[in-house]
Amino acid sequence: MDSIIICLEALDIYSTDQINNFLSTDNKKPNYQILSIRNSNYLRHPSCFSICNFTDTIHIIHKIYQITNKPFIQKLINQILEDYISPSKQLSLFTIQYISRFRYIYSKTQDLYNIDHYNNLINIENIAISNIYILNNAQNKYGIYNIIKYLYI
Repeated sequence: MDSIIICLEALDIYSTDQINNFLSTDNKKPNYQILSIRNSNYLRHPSCFSICNFTDTIHIIHKIYQITNKPFIQKLINQILEDYISPSKQLSLFTIQYISRFRYIYSKTQDLYNIDHYNNLINIENIAISNIYILNNAQNKYGIYNIIKYLYI
């Protein structure tokens, strides 16, 4: 789930704030206990003592689905996918910036907590594009099911 949240943050830096605000007002929990990509993400590292229960996970998945189906986000996702699958090997500046932001956020968050976890730059780029594809499928009829199925794998 973390890589999808990183993908959303790389697309729109305010996405994680929307998830935080939604969960804190919906569940009456303080912000320090819920999802935050920048600090105290209890979904990310196993050494954290906070427990992510099933209800919180469902709320997070639902909010990811809502954010993903916003027209602005869908336009960005489609632009990156069209650029990435185009016959020319030259990526647009926006796609390069997305991959760079994803790489930065990923290395800032994942490598910090998982010392033995290492991915080279090509694998991180593949993760970034795979997550864009998953978020693109969220606009389909069974979009939320596709997100849950991806997270289950």
